[in-house]
Amino acid sequence: MAKRVVLFLLLTLAWSQDARAEVTLRAGYHAPADLFSLMDQTSLWWPGFNEPEYREAWEERFGWSDEDQRQAEAYADYRRRTYSDPAQGNRKERLAKDGIFTARSSVSRQADPLAEHFLGAQTIEEALSTLETIMGADDAHMLRGFYRHFQPHWRQLLEESKAFAKDAARLDAVLNSPGTPPYLERLAAFYRVDETLEFNALYVWWPPIDRTSADISGRTFFIRSHPTAHSGESWAEIAMHEAVHYLSAHQPSQQKVALTKRFLDRCPAKLIRPYDLLEEPLAVAWGNAAFAKYGLGQPLGAADSWYGRPLPSVMGRLLWLHVDELYETDATITDGLIDAAAAHCRELLELRGDLRPTEAGQ
Repeated sequence: MAKRVVLFLLLTLAWSQDARAEVTLRAGYHAPADLFSLMDQTSLWWPGFNEPEYREAWEERFGWSDEDQRQAEAYADYRRRTYSDPAQGNRKERLAKDGIFTARSSVSRQADPLAEHFLGAQTIEEALSTLETIMGADDAHMLRGFYRHFQPHWRQLLEESKAFAKDAARLDAVLNSPGTPPYLERLAAFYRVDETLEFNALYVWWPPIDRTSADISGRTFFIRSHPTAHSGESWAEIAMHEAVHYLSAHQPSQQKVALTKRFLDRCPAKLIRPYDLLEEPLAVAWGNAAFAKYGLGQPLGAADSWYGRPLPSVMGRLLWLHVDELYETDATITDGLIDAAAAHCRELLELRGDLRPTEAGQ
């Protein structure tokens, strides 16, 4: 035990040098990204990952023919061959590199070359005409045929997306308000991240149903919202919540592993959602609560909705008390917060019955 403490202190001292990051946040609308998202989701190439509401809305509006299915299957075959995120694989391997924090590979440009290609293109025409830069001629020919086949319909939906302009401009203004730069600097210092990072929140078409959705692809946060049915909804705190995950992913690997071990030694638990123990609560405390208070000057109230699932919501509210205390200090994630989080975690999981002492560190 003494050796572990000494090792942790040595690592803490090694990380105690000044770390400064330059973080840029932008919100907007990008037609190539919208097209990629729309057809990637509608294809249903990855069950459990794709949102089935896309296909349901498409079939209701346009139908779904045998040729539509053939095209979707060809696309799905390409995606399964070329998408690669090690974080989706072996749990032990993921823990060895990232602990119970967001995996760096999950926000890497290399994980999804097709998504990055569309995100980097200025226009849809450019994205489709330059596919050979990231793939062979046969795959490029297949993909151009795929997008050409569905073009009459996706053109209609992307025409609706032009209405995103007002919401995107409003969100960009909030994310770049005067309080945001110092908040981001403090956030990066807390996680001991000293890289130059860019994070983009992009609106993409989503069916006009009674809910919205969102997810991250590399350095991009997709806001899945209908251009008119969901217009005016606030996304600032959710976008910043995801930005916290993005910064967390860029922590040094040795820091993630050491902090994970320290946390699990004190709160030995094994949940279906391991991120709910620490990563998500930290994103709630920093991305929702700290941004609301220090970035926007509008603190969250006790009655406000902080997070959807109970465990991250309760843990996030508890960690916020500590984050609020350390915000105006030089304290980082290595300066005691992990111990406080583990103490709260242990108390909560003892009440829930999820604590499994024999699995500490697994």
